[in-house]
Amino acid sequence: LHQINSQQLFTCQTTLTGVTRDGTDYFIKCRDQPNKEENSRNEMQESYEFNLHGSTGLVMKNLKPNGTIFGAVSPAPIELSVETSFGCDGGQAICFYSETGEEGDYISFFDTNSGNGIHTQPLSLLEGEHTLHVSCVDSGGNLAEDTTTFNVEIDENAPVIARVYEEENLLKVVTVRDSECAYSLNSCDFSFAEGTQMPFANTTIHVTEWNQENTYFIKCRDEFLNEEADCSLVVKPITNFL
Repeated sequence: LHQINSQQLFTCQTTLTGVTRDGTDYFIKCRDQPNKEENSRNEMQESYEFNLHGSTGLVMKNLKPNGTIFGAVSPAPIELSVETSFGCDGGQAICFYSETGEEGDYISFFDTNSGNGIHTQPLSLLEGEHTLHVSCVDSGGNLAEDTTTFNVEIDENAPVIARVYEEENLLKVVTVRDSECAYSLNSCDFSFAEGTQMPFANTTIHVTEWNQENTYFIKCRDEFLNEEADCSLVVKPITNFL
């Protein structure tokens, strides 16, 4: 089958079979002037040789982010990441992303086409829901596509303490989200680094040894270092009268 293309060149097309993973050699010869009799056409003296390797399809996995992503500033720094495997180069590919999914609207990842199959792209996104379309292709033309939808929430407030109580000679502080807490026995006038750390960091439960003779001036902050200017909580032991 022959047809002329936009460059005024004739193209020939066929389907090649028998392509193996180890590679298959093919030899092509061409004749010119396709509309003339066979004996009037010029034929290549030497064949054009090339080799094709078969491959599995390109696989995309671990597309992130997803779910809800929390940030402390707007726009929030977000990392788009994906992994590719298999294909003709053991997962090496070039990945692109788009907010619309329309052809011609895709942008190449900042870090892509590496041998480890990991692709990353830093983004700065406003609060709200976001959908990103990702497309990856390897050197053999194997294509993998996927879409991720996630929500960005900007939280500039210090963590809220939901509950405080004494149990088994421990003062326990419960925050509404993962955070870290520290305390002073003197006043609220201390920096977080100067305070006594309360296990456990990056959880919602924080404890320290309970002493009825002490007043605990407690500060809590989240992973974004949001904290109150004053104390988050002051705990003073009291005497119960029946």
